[in-house]
Amino acid sequence: MTMWLQMFDILVDAFLPAFDETHLSQLPLGISCENYQAIIKTLSGEYTKMAKAVAKSVYGYCKSYLIQQQKLTGVACDASSFTKWMDDNFGNFGQLAVPEDLLIFNKNITQNLNTLKPQELLNLLHLESDVNMTLWEILLSGYTNITQLGQVIDGLNVKMVNLSQEVHQVVFKAVWPTFLTSLDFLDATDLSIWLNIRFTDYLPYLTKAQLNVPKVINANCFFYKNLVKTLSINYGKFSVNTQQDIYSVFKAYLLNSASKPRCYSSTEDNANSWIFYYLNNYLTYCSDSDLKSFSDDELLLETFSLDPMTLELVKGLELSEDMKIYYAELMAAGEPTISLQIIPDNLLCYIIDKLSIDITNQNLALATLDSLKKCNASSVSLGTDVLSSILTSVDTFTADTFQSLGDMAVAILPSVILEKTDGAVLQQSLSSLSQVDNWSPTQASAIVTKLKEVDFQFNATTLESLGTLVIGVSAHDMDKLKASDFLILANNGTFNNYMQQAPTALKQRFVQMLINSTTESLLQAVPSSLASEIPPSVLMNAATNINEINKMQWTSDQAQVLFQTVLNLTQDYTSLSTNVLQGFTCGAAKMLSDAQFAGLIKAMKGKAVALDYTQLSCIAKRLALQSFPSDFSSYPSDVLLYMGPSASNCREYYSLVGKSNTGALPTGSSMLASLLSSARTCLGISGTSLTLENLQVLGALSCGLSAKEINDSDPYILTTLQSCPTFSTAQAAAIESQILRKYGSASQWTVATMNEMGNLSSTLTASTLQKIPKAIKIRFFPAYLTKLKALDKNLFKLVLSQLKISRVARQAKINCTTPLTTDIISKQRDLVVISYSAAELESCLGNDVLNENLETLGELEFAEDQLIILKGKLDTLYGGGIPEQYFLQLGNIAMAYSTNEIAKWNITRVDTLAALLQKASWQSNDVKIKAMVDRYLQTPSATLDGTTLTILSPYLCALNESQVENLQLDDIRKSTKLPDTTTCSQSMKNVLFSKMKSAYQSSARSQNAFYQLLKNVIGGARSSDLIQFANGSPEMDIGIFQQLDPNEVKILSAKTIKGLIGVNLPDLRSISSSNIVKLWASVHTQTEVNSLGLNILAGVKETTPQGFIVVNLGSTRPPPGSGGHSTKYPSFILALCTLFAILLSLDSLL
Repeated sequence: MTMWLQMFDILVDAFLPAFDETHLSQLPLGISCENYQAIIKTLSGEYTKMAKAVAKSVYGYCKSYLIQQQKLTGVACDASSFTKWMDDNFGNFGQLAVPEDLLIFNKNITQNLNTLKPQELLNLLHLESDVNMTLWEILLSGYTNITQLGQVIDGLNVKMVNLSQEVHQVVFKAVWPTFLTSLDFLDATDLSIWLNIRFTDYLPYLTKAQLNVPKVINANCFFYKNLVKTLSINYGKFSVNTQQDIYSVFKAYLLNSASKPRCYSSTEDNANSWIFYYLNNYLTYCSDSDLKSFSDDELLLETFSLDPMTLELVKGLELSEDMKIYYAELMAAGEPTISLQIIPDNLLCYIIDKLSIDITNQNLALATLDSLKKCNASSVSLGTDVLSSILTSVDTFTADTFQSLGDMAVAILPSVILEKTDGAVLQQSLSSLSQVDNWSPTQASAIVTKLKEVDFQFNATTLESLGTLVIGVSAHDMDKLKASDFLILANNGTFNNYMQQAPTALKQRFVQMLINSTTESLLQAVPSSLASEIPPSVLMNAATNINEINKMQWTSDQAQVLFQTVLNLTQDYTSLSTNVLQGFTCGAAKMLSDAQFAGLIKAMKGKAVALDYTQLSCIAKRLALQSFPSDFSSYPSDVLLYMGPSASNCREYYSLVGKSNTGALPTGSSMLASLLSSARTCLGISGTSLTLENLQVLGALSCGLSAKEINDSDPYILTTLQSCPTFSTAQAAAIESQILRKYGSASQWTVATMNEMGNLSSTLTASTLQKIPKAIKIRFFPAYLTKLKALDKNLFKLVLSQLKISRVARQAKINCTTPLTTDIISKQRDLVVISYSAAELESCLGNDVLNENLETLGELEFAEDQLIILKGKLDTLYGGGIPEQYFLQLGNIAMAYSTNEIAKWNITRVDTLAALLQKASWQSNDVKIKAMVDRYLQTPSATLDGTTLTILSPYLCALNESQVENLQLDDIRKSTKLPDTTTCSQSMKNVLFSKMKSAYQSSARSQNAFYQLLKNVIGGARSSDLIQFANGSPEMDIGIFQQLDPNEVKILSAKTIKGLIGVNLPDLRSISSSNIVKLWASVHTQTEVNSLGLNILAGVKETTPQGFIVVNLGSTRPPPGSGGHSTKYPSFILALCTLFAILLSLDSLL
């Protein structure tokens, strides 16, 4: 064999280029390891000269031989070390080895690796360009001595500078598990070297799979803290996806603990830097709910949020919106008076509205405002409540100040405008101020007042220059314009959009003057956005083109006057606008055929037409005269609410009705209960526990569920009940129980909790409200109460009363520890009413603060004793009388003044009168209203003209009859609002009806329109008027019928009443016990009473035809002294009369 090997060496050296796979396949397998290794040594020496295919063939020979040896001897040519085994058996062909082959040849390969010295292993890791990465992975992963492995990595880091990303990934993948399993053997220095030196070039290739392993999730806090530090240092090297993956592992680690926050110890140095040490840059991907889940104690999170190291960290992070909001809440809750200077810029917009701001320095105020400008570019919209208190610290407003403020100028309080600004500066700044959105009319009026001090002139050009401030122009100022000015302004769309936001008096005067100035068609001249100010009296003559009518933004009253005209102009009901369709009346639609009527109602579907219950009820009655429509899904859901269920497809019916507005049902109606009962049968509901599926079908019908049903049903009930207008006491209690089950203890609620609760927060009782954190109540309830006050005043008062009860009892002695500031007033609004008693207002409210916040305080629902305190402070401020401009802000405080005091007020403008009336909660017939009107009328140019009557429409009952009698008919016709006569005496109703009938007589040719114009004052109609109305079949709803004068109604015949009520006749039975019905029945016969479907006794006996006997079977009184039972007496009489009739008939036959 020795000679053969020698010959082989010669042949290889001489003929290698000619070698191919065929030649190599002839290499012997049945030889000893020694001879085999000699062959490999010879071939290995020529490796660099071989073609790749030849080299692979040699490796194939190696593999075949070693496998055979493994089978024959159990050992594949073993050696003393792995390095020697590789060199002896493979030589240079080891570069082609794959891990699976090596494990077949040498099962102890990984065990033997640890026998290698670091340098020996490094020698195995060839650094040629064609690195065998699989082999590297096997070698490195099997080298488990952490100390020696560290030396290997140190050596590799020197050699691998220019190697590929793939090589780095392989090395890290092989070494990382060994590192993790050896953590217990590493001290602080070793750990730092590994993480921050050895792994520096490898960390960018870290994967979630490598990190999200038990060794990491269960690691000690020391390692985790260092890991967070290292991965935060290398944060920028990771892709966004990897950063998110790393955070997800951190989250899993922090949640993997019985006690939270994990790794927190109050005794450690910098314990409050927990967020910095255990999240660091990865707070970027943390949501508010995540952060909450990391701690069982939110107070700790508040403390963590204020840590200086953490705040410095947060400055450079791009936090999510929800985290910014929550982090700001934590900071504000932890330190409400935190200095603005230490708040990170990226959180300032989110926290500013949560802090108690007390800035007294103008420079600081302006600097803060400058920092807040960027809030408009973020998703945060700062309200005036945040900015107002800062702006009160500005003492001098220059043109540069206004230019710098930009849109933030809208937060300047009206009193500040009046007292701290200069008219000339305002005029200089008009170009910017005129572009600011959301001025209140009071603010705009204050600016216009200051402009007038520097001789600001009023014409089309100057009004256009006012931009958004035009809403502050007074109605009197409109009188200064020329006819041509009105025509120019009416054609300016931007001006009209601004004017739409103006107070009623100004809009009404502008439209009235425009009508007087134009020769065009009225509907072409008046901008569609101002159509609400067109007097109803002129509509009949003006409305001749359906396209023009359709584009106008009508009020419901106007649309009702027009509706019959519209139906005469078109039968294409689908083309009618929502503004027109809201004017539907059954009287106007009476002339339509059944098919036309159905088409009209179907046209309302999908158009969000707001109809009240009288309109909906009337529609349903008219449709009920036909068979139940098979296409009921084509009708609006609110109409279906009144129609009753479909026998063929009740489930679909209830699913549609569930989307209706149950608030459209009259108070106390049994319809909801009836519908629910039918729905139960349809849906197969039994018991009191309703499923999610049941509730999704029922929708708004859930508003009628009992307290027990609400309490027992699926939590989804809280979603379906959101749309309900009101709840009974029992329902509210059940809802509160559901809320507490869903959201847990009120002490843990957040603003997000309250927002999700929405309208259902009105059901919370004082005991629950008392547990809600004060900061949360201050954040949620001001805006909620403002919204509620506009929607439902009674519910607003109920919620306010519960909040008041929930307050901790005050001390008997008032110590003002919290002065009432502009910041508190602007942010807490209605909560101020319950937070400060009259005595506390006296002690805590400074006169200057009252003056600055007069408009806001005037909007609040203070009790009488609180209003008296506010009045007293105002009297001190303005000993010579309140200036007229401040009356626009007075609001409810006006109610604290006596009639004699009001008689001395300076009310020279209709705008002032309007503000005093509209901004306070007056009773419509309050004598103080007359005092204000009388004071206004003392102004030489003041009259009860169309504008004034529009303003006074809800309060005409407060005037005396002589004032109404003296009204000019033309002024009544120019009024755009129909009056409310609910609280008027009968004699006043009579006078009002007479005057308005005369004013609108020209509209009598359209009986329906005439009725619509007069129905608000119809309580003063004479019987002759009612007969005239009945001839026009107005389909009067039962509510209006009840307003009629009973003494006039009793004169009417049953036929006339039918003519008045029409399709609503069945509703008459529901008020059969009312005075108006009983009085009418008392003067009419039973036949007439019965003809109206009334089940009551008449007061007039029927006239007996000749030859007839009238027998009264209604009496239950037995014959005197009979001692018999009363129930048998009518039967006895009936039998006697029958016998008598038989005898008479027999007598006639004889």
